[in-house]
Amino acid sequence: MDLKIYFSTVADIEKFVDIVQEIPANMDLEYGNMSVDAKSFLGVCAIGTGKVITLKAYGEIQTRYITRLEENHILYREE
Repeated sequence: MDLKIYFSTVADIEKFVDIVQEIPANMDLEYGNMSVDAKSFLGVCAIGTGKVITLKAYGEIQTRYITRLEENHILYREE
């Protein structure tokens, strides 16, 4: 499953990592030629803010986690 993620601030990254650490699937964030463990705060910070990033999940992400990402304005939705 691929989702688009957008971080406006470092606080968004912190919220994101807190949420995805609860998900029992392996996940990476990819931006350009960078790929980092989505559950690693330092790895996610290395990609930074202000970019649309791809979350690659190697397993199922339950709807409740997707809802939490939406509620925290981290899940990117094209308008």
